[in-house]
This record gives sequence, structure tokens and C-alpha cells, in this order.
Amino acid sequence: MVYCKGHTIVLKSVDASDKIKDHQYIYGFLKYVVNEVGEKNVMQIVTDNGSAFVKACNKLMKKYSLFWTSYTARCIDLIFEDIGKNDIVARVIHDARVVTNFIYNHGWLLS
Repeated sequence: MVYCKGHTIVLKSVDASDKIKDHQYIYGFLKYVVNEVGEKNVMQIVTDNGSAFVKACNKLMKKYSLFWTSYTARCIDLIFEDIGKNDIVARVIHDARVVTNFIYNHGWLLS
């Protein structure tokens, strides 16, 4: 997608269902698009944050002066996942699940 003069348009779409979506394929595709549009016209690339995208975009940023951003929502999910690994937080989450299950399994409490 491209944002230009107050409008967002789809620049390119590709059916990659039959491709192996490794970092080399992703890097090659993104490099092709950057060259097609022109490096000076690309300010930022936003992608998924799967390992293949991370590797491809890091390589792309070494070649071009670009900014890369992975999906923010996924980043927040990963932050919460890491926080949940803390023993104290994990115990609180476990206890909250036990209480929630008890309430849902005993409908008379909600009556």
C-alpha cells in the first residue's frame, strides 16, 4: 500500500500461495518493489514480525535508507507474553483463571 497526497492505494499485490515464504523470497520481493518505486520514494515498510520478515527487512535496511516497522499489535502481544513468564504474574493469571472457571461452571453464583 502507498500513502500519497492524502490517499492510500494498493500498489502491488501478489499471490504467493505457491511460494516458500522464506527471508530470501521476502527480501527479493521487497527489493523489487523498492526499486520499482524508487528508494527516495519509500519512507517506511510495515510487515508482519515473523522471523523471515525480520531477517529480510534487516537485510533490506542495510541496502537502503529505510525504516521498517513490524505490526504493533503483535509486538504488544509478545510483550504481554514475556510479562506473563514472570513467576508472580504467572501465578496471578493462573489464580484468575481458576476463579473465572469456577464462576462459569457454577451458574447459580450468577443468578
